[in-house]
Amino acid sequence: MSEFFIENLTYLVFALIILFLLLFIYLIRKYIKNQRSILKRISAVKKLGETVDIKAVPSLIATLQDSKEGHEVKTNALKTLGRIKDKSAIPALIVALTDHVPSVRSEAVKALASIHTPETESYLYQVLFEDPDFSVRASAAEALGMIADDQNITKAMKNFRDPYSIELLEKMGKKAIPFI
Repeated sequence: MSEFFIENLTYLVFALIILFLLLFIYLIRKYIKNQRSILKRISAVKKLGETVDIKAVPSLIATLQDSKEGHEVKTNALKTLGRIKDKSAIPALIVALTDHVPSVRSEAVKALASIHTPETESYLYQVLFEDPDFSVRASAAEALGMIADDQNITKAMKNFRDPYSIELLEKMGKKAIPFI
């Protein structure tokens, strides 16, 4: 009886190994298919940006608003919106400033800076003063250094307190020299 048990146990273990291998192969294929899908979506978003066509803006905004969309695709959508510079994208860009992924927030900062209105500038200051991630605050500092006028920087910086103040002010460039 013990030989029968060992023989059947061997077959069972062998069958389980085959099942796990099949499951593993299935999961790998699914992962690869998903990766290809992500790459296709990123490629599509980049192609929309190459055209710099305002007609692409609604699709790009929908991409940003899709909670299932990955940060790589959203980041590329933001880069594209920044190249297109359509003011109708501003509300979606402002919402993107609250994304949980810092790279998405940084790209939203850059896109807002490329559109540049008084409204977008005020949001960039808000990011500079309040975002929890240094890299996002650095993006805001760099953007403000390129677009903000000296008077607005002077007003905003009077009460600026940040553990990385010097680094952020350096990102702003010449306009921030009085505050260093």
